[in-house]
Amino acid sequence: MGFLQLIPADTLSALYDTREQVLILGANGNLQDFTSEPSFKRLPLPGGLKFELEGWVGPLTGKTSPYTVSQKFRIPLPNRATPSDFVIIVDQNHPKGIPVKILFTGLSEPSPGPEASQVTAVETTPASAEVDTSDSNQILISGEVNINVLYKESFQIKEAASVPSQGRVLIKFDPSFIELQDASIQDKDIVWTLNSLQTGRTQVIVTIEGGIAQFHITKIYDVFVFIPFTRPPLDDEIQTFTSRVNVAINRIKEQYPDAQLNSVEGTPASPGGVTSPNEITNLLVICQADNGTATIESTGWDEWGPVQYDAQPLLGNNNIPWPIEMDAIRADQILKEGGFKGPYLSMSLRWPLSPDKEEPYYIFTMVDGPVVFVGVNSGKVIVDESDPGKPPVPPTPYQPEGTPYQPKGTPYQPKGTPYQPKGPLNPPEGPSYQPKGPQDPPKEPPAGYGKYK
Repeated sequence: MGFLQLIPADTLSALYDTREQVLILGANGNLQDFTSEPSFKRLPLPGGLKFELEGWVGPLTGKTSPYTVSQKFRIPLPNRATPSDFVIIVDQNHPKGIPVKILFTGLSEPSPGPEASQVTAVETTPASAEVDTSDSNQILISGEVNINVLYKESFQIKEAASVPSQGRVLIKFDPSFIELQDASIQDKDIVWTLNSLQTGRTQVIVTIEGGIAQFHITKIYDVFVFIPFTRPPLDDEIQTFTSRVNVAINRIKEQYPDAQLNSVEGTPASPGGVTSPNEITNLLVICQADNGTATIESTGWDEWGPVQYDAQPLLGNNNIPWPIEMDAIRADQILKEGGFKGPYLSMSLRWPLSPDKEEPYYIFTMVDGPVVFVGVNSGKVIVDESDPGKPPVPPTPYQPEGTPYQPKGTPYQPKGTPYQPKGPLNPPEGPSYQPKGPQDPPKEPPAGYGKYK
């Protein structure tokens, strides 16, 4: 499930950067688990600044997690068109809106307007004062369009391309549930082509803002993504890890009554580490059935694919007596109490066929390397780099055994002494060459030789 809703905030703030001309809105508090994309959205309000705090809310688990959001809006302040000393923010605690004073940086704040008596510096609680900022020009169209679409099949949403002056048309959806494949203009319509990432129920929201006309139309499309052979959820019961596994086992037993749970492999919807079992959305449940193997895999939080059967028997794990008492949330708490507070890539439930493994275990594959076992019955924490229940690691590339080849003996040396030419190589002994006989002294040049005449 993924539905766009107002979300609560314990603290709201508004800061204006006068140098960048940017309004920065902030909020923090606690959100239901599986709430994604918390953000502020500006709403039309003649003569004022109004925003709402919203997020995509998934299946309710009864658990909450802290959050913080900060978002920038390029708005020139102060100006004559809107009051510049506060904004109105609508959240789950204040559905009619609450004024939040703007803190200006690097500039004296503007003079208080006539609304200043309503302004409070807000670190909010649900008991804070509210103001009615409802807009008569805001139109909500909800529940009129239901879209049923097969899993991984694309579908389209259309809206007239005639946008009012200075207006715009926006589309919103849960990015963990739906992805945008294409957007184009066809004839006189804007056409968005979307595809699903998981099964279940969600929404696509199209907003038309009038610009100068100051109207705001919101159209909500209810989307149900399904696959053949699956059934829609029957109720809104909170689904935990063990309750989801129980549903899967019962579906296998509809076809194989003697089925016994062998193992469960759990991974998150997207790659990367997670820090809570509630983020483990994809489950593969494996049972021993009729001397073979029956498996079923989730296609969403509360949706399952068909049962698959393989005549090959299971190896590597003992069957797990079902049900078990320890849920994954408690195993995660024990993991963190044992000093392993980092994220993990996957979480499985197995009983490895090994002499030192005396009970079923929740097995966490940590991002930083080790595999950590938490005993289902004892709560004992074991760190084991070699997990016998996991598939074998592929062999490393071939390396020849032994040390690289070295030729035996010393390098080749020619026999004997190096070649030397026969006879002496030095000049002959004795005095150097002297001409024979006496030598006449040099003659004097004739008189007057060399003079100019």
